[in-house]
Amino acid sequence: MMNLDIETGLNIIQKAIEKEQEEKLWQQWLQLYPHMNKDNFITFSEFLKRNRQMTIKSNKTTEELLEFAEKVKNADQKDQLIKVKSF
Repeated sequence: MMNLDIETGLNIIQKAIEKEQEEKLWQQWLQLYPHMNKDNFITFSEFLKRNRQMTIKSNKTTEELLEFAEKVKNADQKDQLIKVKSF
């Protein structure tokens, strides 16, 4: 994974975050399910759709996000070098 370009890496991270969010929403829906009846029942698909729409959007451009990710990557690599040298 360390050999991937930054955009591919960010896409993989985004998918992982989405899956984690979906799992949390599934657990939430399961907690609500026993309290649902024919008047207030909502499918998980609809619950997921409604809750994903509430996600906060970033006002940063793609370029700004990529620049930030590059800085994080560089800082992490420097940290790895420090750990290796001190080992």
